[in-house]
Amino acid sequence: MDILIKSFNRPYYLDRCIQSIKKYLKNSTVNIKVLDDGTPKKYLDYLEQKHPEIDIAFSSNYQEKSAFCEGGIKPYKWNIPIDFWVEEVKKSSEYFFLLEDDNWFVKPMDISELSNLLVSESTLFLKLFWLGNPDLVSTEFIEQKNGVCFYEPKLFSKQPWVYNMVFYGFNNRYFRKILKLLKTPNFEKHLPYYTIYAVAGAVFKRDYFLSLWDNHQSIVDERLQIYNALKYIKKEHKKVTFANTPSEMLKTGFVSSATNNNYEQSTHTDVFDMFTFNKILNEAWYNGVFDVSRDLTKDIQPSQIKSVLSSSDVSFTKWQTWSNNFKEHYTSFGCKID
Repeated sequence: MDILIKSFNRPYYLDRCIQSIKKYLKNSTVNIKVLDDGTPKKYLDYLEQKHPEIDIAFSSNYQEKSAFCEGGIKPYKWNIPIDFWVEEVKKSSEYFFLLEDDNWFVKPMDISELSNLLVSESTLFLKLFWLGNPDLVSTEFIEQKNGVCFYEPKLFSKQPWVYNMVFYGFNNRYFRKILKLLKTPNFEKHLPYYTIYAVAGAVFKRDYFLSLWDNHQSIVDERLQIYNALKYIKKEHKKVTFANTPSEMLKTGFVSSATNNNYEQSTHTDVFDMFTFNKILNEAWYNGVFDVSRDLTKDIQPSQIKSVLSSSDVSFTKWQTWSNNFKEHYTSFGCKID
């Protein structure tokens, strides 16, 4: 099976991800391919020295983006490399792991017969983590086989047009009031749709993943992707299943982001510059003073960040505020973060 890792300018997290794969995935030969969109070359060269078994593919905008990231600056033109991901998936194995660079495995996983099992059960999607939020694995359990739980998603509706109309179709305030009086689905009712969709942190059937990105318009639009998922399920009717692992196999990081776009403070003077921050962490990792594999059961610890920032102009307190805001975005709808 192939493992595809989406990567952008965080080689310290990418190193952690690869180390966890080598430590925890058992009894199978896997092909690890990094899909990189702008990590400076010297960091990727260092990663290849540490992990010679990996392959690295580059997006069409790699050169331009990496030049900006090398200087700790946000790229002038920002685009999401969806076409790059899609083309690489087309070349992947029928079932493949898709990870972000800030995902890492925390438990052993025997994948010797996983692909054959998913084929035999006509499985579209195997979810590997859900941040402790039961609404993200709200399902009707069917059976467990070889460490995989197969389920029927508990969705408000499996009709694509109903999903679109109820959750996104009524922008008029008058209609919103009517829907509220009728006790129509709210945000919590929408969460179970993530039992059939994820941007990463899962094993996908190749054709299913490709269908999710139909008409993507170069943006990550969760509404469209869930709509596309429902269209695919409707077409296949009862020939498909979904699955998750009995417990969460992955964790995701809250130390940093790939962009400046989210979780900033309210005033311009308080904005935390993620590109400057990542450059500092990248250099500390590259120079061997930032040990990202100290404890793979937890995220990189604040004490390590404080140590790295102590010799820089970046405020540890501002980073803490940014990180807490980042975590709050997820805990606000039921996720649990260590």
